[in-house]
Amino acid sequence: MLEVAVHNYRAFISAADALVAIKEEVSSINKHLELMITMIPNLTSGCTEFVESAEHILEKRQMNQTLLANHSTLLECVRNGNYDEALDLEAFVCKLSTLHPKLPVIQALTAEVRQTTPSLLSQLLQKLRSNIQYMVRVLQLPECLLIIGYLRRIGVFGEYEIRLQFLRCRETWLTRILADVDQKMLMSI
Repeated sequence: MLEVAVHNYRAFISAADALVAIKEEVSSINKHLELMITMIPNLTSGCTEFVESAEHILEKRQMNQTLLANHSTLLECVRNGNYDEALDLEAFVCKLSTLHPKLPVIQALTAEVRQTTPSLLSQLLQKLRSNIQYMVRVLQLPECLLIIGYLRRIGVFGEYEIRLQFLRCRETWLTRILADVDQKMLMSI
């Protein structure tokens, strides 16, 4: 045995060196594992915060999509003559802009709604200039009063200006009616 030990002493020294290196590596791995175990609660709380943040962002995204859908609904209401709904949506957006004036989405939505207001105003004034009919019969005064109510809700004109716009629009309508009557009388002669 002594002869084998003397003959293979280099292998024993190598094995001893390897054993020392392995002990150092295991000790290093153990320290890293302990450090990792102490960091796991931080990682867990970070992941929890990330999930909560992602859920909050998702809620905001869904709200933004709803708001943008409201804008397209507003445009459809104006195009289709659903003025009550259009004005309700406009009031909702104005309320949102006062509650959240710094949010870029709300600012953009408010700007887009303000761009639709002139179209709504133009349509209402054009209705006042035209021959207002309601359910085939000409019921001018109730329809005119309804349009005046819409103009008040828009809030672009003051009371005096609304009266002035009403008189101008109805004067245009009356002038057109009188011109039609004159033409019909000339043709019948």
